[in-house]
Amino acid sequence: MRLLLLPVFALLLSSCATILSGTTDPVRFTSKPSGAEVYANGNYVGTTPCSVDLKKKDYSVELRLKGYQTGRASISSSTGGGWIIADVLFGGLVGIVVDAATGAWNSFDSDHVHANFVAE
Repeated sequence: MRLLLLPVFALLLSSCATILSGTTDPVRFTSKPSGAEVYANGNYVGTTPCSVDLKKKDYSVELRLKGYQTGRASISSSTGGGWIIADVLFGGLVGIVVDAATGAWNSFDSDHVHANFVAE
């Protein structure tokens, strides 16, 4: 029985970041005035104020509000060294591959985007 459980535990312990931090993080979008449409990499994601769970990768963001200049921002993600070390120590090659492929070991440089709109 123990031999059968060993592969299950090995899979559960691998890919530390995927299991512990997930593959998305919330980003809050606000604007003054509110009611702006939010686009991340060209895709509509909500209307300000809102919080959106985004996959941990880089984004080009636009906030659009009729009668105002478009607000633009970038959200960057970077790899956390601690997750890499944890994967090497506990997850091995499987953990490294899974966390790298899913982006789970990344985190955003900012979790809030705000636009102060200027009339056109």
